[in-house]
Amino acid sequence: MKLKSMLFGGVAAVAMTLGVQSTAHAYMTILVTCIDKNNYNYLWSSKSIFRAQFQADLDRCRRDGGLAEVDYL
Repeated sequence: MKLKSMLFGGVAAVAMTLGVQSTAHAYMTILVTCIDKNNYNYLWSSKSIFRAQFQADLDRCRRDGGLAEVDYL
């Protein structure tokens, strides 16, 4: 009986760990839309899943003279 509960606990822990990782990954997709801050025209948009790419998109938008709109997908 003790072996059965240990096995079930191990399976539950693995399932929960895999579920948390997939959920965390789903929230890491970020859409950055760059809008011209003078006349509010659309400049470009970019989808990224890595924080470094997200920061690069924000920097690029500022260099292009725009405002960044951020949406988490």
